[in-house]
Amino acid sequence: MRRAPIGRPSSYFLFLWGLRLPPVLRRLCQLSL
Repeated sequence: MRRAPIGRPSSYFLFLWGLRLPPVLRRLCQLSL
């Protein structure tokens, strides 16, 4: 398993969300765009 780059805690949280809830990230991306 690859480790997320140590930079911001939010990025790591989003990374975990991506692994757990990929559809949620897709929805967030669509809303962001």
